[in-house]
Amino acid sequence: MIILGFIAIIASIGYVYLIHHITLGWNETQNIKVRNEDVSDITISVIIAARNEENYIQNCIESIINNNFPVENFEIVIVDDHSTDKTFEIISQSIHKNVRVFSLPENLHGKKAAITFGVSVSRFPYILCTDADSVVSKEWLSLHGSKFKMDDTVLNTAVVLPETDDTILSHFQFLDFVATMAITANGIFRKTYFLANGANISFKKAAFYAVKGYEGNEHLASGDDVFLVNKIATSAIGKIGFIKSSDGVVTTKSESSWSSLIQQRKRWATKSLKMGDHQIAKIQAFIFIYCVIILLFIFVGLFYSGWILTAGLVALLIKMATDYFFLNNLCRFFDKNRVMRSFLPCFFLYFIHILLSGMYALIPSDFDWKGREVR
Repeated sequence: MIILGFIAIIASIGYVYLIHHITLGWNETQNIKVRNEDVSDITISVIIAARNEENYIQNCIESIINNNFPVENFEIVIVDDHSTDKTFEIISQSIHKNVRVFSLPENLHGKKAAITFGVSVSRFPYILCTDADSVVSKEWLSLHGSKFKMDDTVLNTAVVLPETDDTILSHFQFLDFVATMAITANGIFRKTYFLANGANISFKKAAFYAVKGYEGNEHLASGDDVFLVNKIATSAIGKIGFIKSSDGVVTTKSESSWSSLIQQRKRWATKSLKMGDHQIAKIQAFIFIYCVIILLFIFVGLFYSGWILTAGLVALLIKMATDYFFLNNLCRFFDKNRVMRSFLPCFFLYFIHILLSGMYALIPSDFDWKGREVR
């Protein structure tokens, strides 16, 4: 019994230390402000890989066009990935001079192929990617341009957060995303691991070609972001940066149902074991094991031992308090305090989420992505 209690204590101490470590990394990451004079000589090609986004693509285009950035310094390259809805018809009707529209050749398919094609037809040396169902902030282009100039980076990733309403589903996704942003910033700040989100990532075209783009992981439906950032990081061709700014957030469509959220997490899980980044794998494994320990102690304790139950409940309360202060700090930074009203239900739902994510990572299965069955 003493040994089991010791395990719960050590695991809880380890978890508190991990979250504290991530919080410090987030807090120490520079909060970037827009400085327009830095970007007067930066020219950017925005690339959007689009498939079946007829309901969102127009808003995405308009948000980019309305950026506070010299109109002559950017272009929007949209590559349609064989959409079966009206996406191509909508983007083809765009009359803005900065928008260029392409169809992905018949022998190619998938997001990585669409981005690679977009890079090949782009006119400018800096590439900035977002998703077709996302809306960018007015300072989005300026912040990425400023980061390249300030820190001489070759790749930058930045904050992506889902839209929110008053549902627990929406709040759960926001808290999960915002925690991932802090974990991403911490890894890049400390140069210990590298994550990215493809809805808000920029890189030098030369760096993309230097590492041969997505060569080696084209067969995976997901991972255009993390595989590229890790290839560039391990190649040592230049610095990786994280743009921490509430003015540079890309807002993406949140999943509208729990079933669609599960499909999304299946897709993300397929890349987790193939990333080759042992540091982030250790973090994911530790959090998974810690959650399993808590659940096992509580379940076993209910039937066999009050001592084991007590140890499980104490560990649960420690995790709850740690998560609350961690997430509350992040929500305040992005002025989303109201999301914390759903903290308790989201906290308990996370246990289901972490168990499913672990299962999907260890036992990959087919999933649906924009009308395609992929693995």
